[in-house]
Amino acid sequence: MKSSKLHDVVVYLCTKYPYKSELSKARTTKLVYLADWRSALSFGTQITEINWYFNHYGPYVDDVTDIVRTSPDLHLVSGHNAYGSPAEWIRLDSASPSYPSLTANDVRVLESIIEATQTMNFSRFLSLVYETYPVKQSKKYTYLDLVKLAAKRRAEIAAEHEKGA
Repeated sequence: MKSSKLHDVVVYLCTKYPYKSELSKARTTKLVYLADWRSALSFGTQITEINWYFNHYGPYVDDVTDIVRTSPDLHLVSGHNAYGSPAEWIRLDSASPSYPSLTANDVRVLESIIEATQTMNFSRFLSLVYETYPVKQSKKYTYLDLVKLAAKRRAEIAAEHEKGA
């Protein structure tokens, strides 16, 4: 398996996210992005090793879908979304899921992302993603160095606090 850490993040989200029917490929991928961004801001490192790419639909990579396709306990379910368009959702098959590679900090970050997003409809959720610093500061069709961008953002926040003090 390509990345046990990414696998464990997806399993954790599938286990803990309260609205399983909302775990589409797109939402799950963007949840992982938000977790990586929050971790980069808080701890100076991403949870996963994903090299995030800013495509025309915001931060997106195939890594999440790829890990699902190679996992014995995750799978994709095809159907149609509320608008009648084809869609796929990520489902967990395991009766006793585990995520041994996740640290306590990883879990705290994931829990904060779940808490912040669980009641958002998809439109509001996408707005949150598009308002993140990496998306606002980067050009489309470029890679997002979340660790570097988090360091830059922390420096800006520190400078703002110095001005205000």
